[in-house]
Amino acid sequence: MRIAYLYQAPLSELRGNRAAAIHIHHLVRALQQQGHHLRVFTLQGRQPVYTDDLAAYREGQDAALRTARLGVSGSGPFLLLESALRRLQSTLRLPYLALFDSLHFYEACLHELTNYDVLHERYNLLGLGGAGAAPSPSRL
Repeated sequence: MRIAYLYQAPLSELRGNRAAAIHIHHLVRALQQQGHHLRVFTLQGRQPVYTDDLAAYREGQDAALRTARLGVSGSGPFLLLESALRRLQSTLRLPYLALFDSLHFYEACLHELTNYDVLHERYNLLGLGGAGAAPSPSRL
């Protein structure tokens, strides 16, 4: 099977010995040992990135990362609007809702995960990008 492991959180959390990194690494490795193709999606800053070789990335080989393609949310005008709204949100001390990150993640999943059998999204507080990109039961 072709499985995408979605983790809408900072890329840096996939290195080291934090609980999430250990869990993701071992689950991905176990599924690969069963013969499945795994693609791990995460965020590097505001940009969705992915790797088909999580072990190489964890060992410090940043060349294993690929930048995901975006749609409208990657365009210059959209990014200017996003920056302005983020500054306003910070100035007004409004709660962080991950709306822009979710939109970037959603578009990246739509562009990079065609023909995947499973989208597995690790729980992420307010991370809705993968859930939005997953096919609804009526489209299966």
